[in-house]
Amino acid sequence: MFSSRTSWQTTPNPLTQALADHHRRSLPLIDLAASNPTEVGLHYDLAAILAAFQQPAALEYHPDPRGLPPARQAVAAYYAGRDSQGKLHLDP
Repeated sequence: MFSSRTSWQTTPNPLTQALADHHRRSLPLIDLAASNPTEVGLHYDLAAILAAFQQPAALEYHPDPRGLPPARQAVAAYYAGRDSQGKLHLDP
């Protein structure tokens, strides 16, 4: 029960009612608000993920507020070949 000071309406709104009806009819649903990737039915290479934990480097953590160096290098390389309008320059 919410505090009586809030005076919030606690009856289901049309969206909540539609979602409940959707679930009741067992229709497929993609929840774009889900934040746990292990709960949304994504398929991933479990063996590759577990194998990565066998590497000693996986136990090291070196955070960088600027991001991983290989990622920064890839972004820099991407933009290096573009002009100020974002158009790609191809070498003849």
